[in-house]
Order: sequence, then structure tokens, then C-alpha cells
Amino acid sequence: MDAVDELILEELSREKLSLKKLSKKLSYPASTIHNRIKKLEEQKVIKKYKAEIDWEKAGFKVNAYILIYVDTTQLKKLNKDQRAIKEEISKFYFVEECNIITGDADLIAKIRAKTNKEMGRLLTEYIHGIEGIVKTKTLVCID
Repeated sequence: MDAVDELILEELSREKLSLKKLSKKLSYPASTIHNRIKKLEEQKVIKKYKAEIDWEKAGFKVNAYILIYVDTTQLKKLNKDQRAIKEEISKFYFVEECNIITGDADLIAKIRAKTNKEMGRLLTEYIHGIEGIVKTKTLVCID
């Protein structure tokens, strides 16, 4: 991967551009950009393309980060680890992102809901329903 590939990745991570616009913006022929993107896809550097969603327009007005605490002793009994918990959480439609972290908590998830009441329901029905999770702390975004 060279500087041109890095420029392509930087632009693609910012916004979805057509091949023509991307080649014009980077001042390279469209065929060069196309070939480099294909190579990056084949190398799995570009894993997938994702729609950028305006969550408020979609009705999801509540945004929160959830600190998630697990019981490692219980996870061992269940033959699970933090990665398994992360995978379970990431499958929920309302989870935008989930990461294993350092510090007091074990994981952090960014979630979206339509209302505070729905946020509470999603936490109690889905997140707290995962075996191994013992506690969460919700940080609601106000801006």
C-alpha cells in the first residue's frame, strides 16, 4: 500500500464518491483509481461499503454509549470470552458500534433508539439478556 492507496482510503472513509469524482479529486485517471480500489478489495483492506444513515431523520433520536461489564468467571463456565459478547451485541439492529476496551468496563457499545423508553427496553430485553453481562452503565448523548 502506498500514498495513493492511503488517499483513496481516506476519501472513501469520508464520503461515498463516484469513481469519476474520486479520480478528479485525487487527480488520477479513473482507470488507476478503479484498479487500486479493486486491489484493496481483493486484499480485504476494504471490507465492505456501508450507507451513512441520518439517524434523526430515520426517527432514532436517542444516542447513547453503553459501558458493559462482564463476569469473567461466568464467561469461562459458558465457554465464552469478550469477543463472543461483542459479536452477540454487534448483531442487534440498534447497535452502531461495539468495542472491547481497557479500563473499568469490558466493552462499550454505541446504540440508537427512538425514545428514552425504547432505550431502556432495548437494554433490558437485549443487552441484559446476554449471559455473562452483569452490569451496564448508560451514557446518553445530549449533543
